[in-house]
Amino acid sequence: LTIGLGAGADDFTIASTHGGTTTLDTNDGADTVTVEGTSGATTVTTGAGPDTVNVLGASAALAVNTGGDADTVNVSGMAAAVTIDTGTENDTVNVFGTSAVLIVGTGAGADTINVQSIGAAAVVNAGTEDDTITVGSVAPGTGGTVNAIGGLLAVNGEGGTDTLYVDDRGDATSNIGTLTATTLTGLGMASGI
Repeated sequence: LTIGLGAGADDFTIASTHGGTTTLDTNDGADTVTVEGTSGATTVTTGAGPDTVNVLGASAALAVNTGGDADTVNVSGMAAAVTIDTGTENDTVNVFGTSAVLIVGTGAGADTINVQSIGAAAVVNAGTEDDTITVGSVAPGTGGTVNAIGGLLAVNGEGGTDTLYVDDRGDATSNIGTLTATTLTGLGMASGI
């Protein structure tokens, strides 16, 4: 199934899909796509315009590709692998919770990636320019914990001068943490960063 939308500001919900391949292309405009569930491989591609994609559920592989404006992708539920590529411009990716592998690529632009909780391995490839990655239960705010980082979080800054904030200020329990040149472990995280 292939769906192509027009150039207006569209609001589209994928409540579920069939077991085959589904492709949604929203084209231009400030679009909002909400993915509530997938049963087969699904690809969501947005065009020009500041788009928002909300991933609330995915039971089969999902790929999200946003276009060349300041886009926002929110991930709060998934039981299958999700791949996100935000392309160019200053994009924001908010990871509220996962239970399967997540791969995020933000490409060019000064991007913002906030990771509150993961239940499986996740990879962040921040791309070029100066990006900000914040890890903590209330990211991008402070006063949270990193106890919900339940899988290995790999952060690749790539180009530019990137900043990684790890916020465990709200953790009242005693922790042990270890920092090396390439890893941060402990602090209640299952595998670290």
